[in-house]
Amino acid sequence: FVEAAALAGVRIDPEEVKNAYRIADLYHKYPSLLKSKAAKERFYSDVHRTVCRSLGLEAHFSKVHRKARLVFQKKKQWVLFRDTLPSLEFFRARHIPLALVANWDSGLSALAEQKGIADRFEFILSSAKAGLEKPDPRFFHCALRKMNLKSCADKVLYIGNDYEQDVLGARSAGLIPVLIDRGKIYQKPDCSSFSSLRGF
Repeated sequence: FVEAAALAGVRIDPEEVKNAYRIADLYHKYPSLLKSKAAKERFYSDVHRTVCRSLGLEAHFSKVHRKARLVFQKKKQWVLFRDTLPSLEFFRARHIPLALVANWDSGLSALAEQKGIADRFEFILSSAKAGLEKPDPRFFHCALRKMNLKSCADKVLYIGNDYEQDVLGARSAGLIPVLIDRGKIYQKPDCSSFSSLRGF
């Protein structure tokens, strides 16, 4: 986004952009069940508008959004947090079964393979594949059934980074929610909360 803004003639601080995206994430959740390209385009347009508004750049929205679409198409890539692999290894060394369950499109398994973490999970389930999204408790129940843990849901931890989708969703399904709040967005949440996986 910083590069896109520069191409549009606007200079912005990367740290301010990170904070603006955290704000946008509170208002706009990725619509993994949307099928049409137009609907997804509207979603990203809304995200960029909120980011621009947070940065005080709403007057530049149209130009920045056009540039951002072009830059993201060429350079978008997902990067693991530094504590992801050590944390997954920690659980594997203790023979704790894990599942990757996320609001995501049908490419979740392929992305996990690409990032070298697919083999750390018993199974991977995207909302697009399940036809359900968090915080719907049925989505969590679907994962529990696949791991044969439906009868002991109250002993299963669900680790996520979004209070509404992960904490409230997991709790409504009978799981124990754990919140990873890297940006320290949530003040005194009513669940176990950590600033990183390593901290957890």
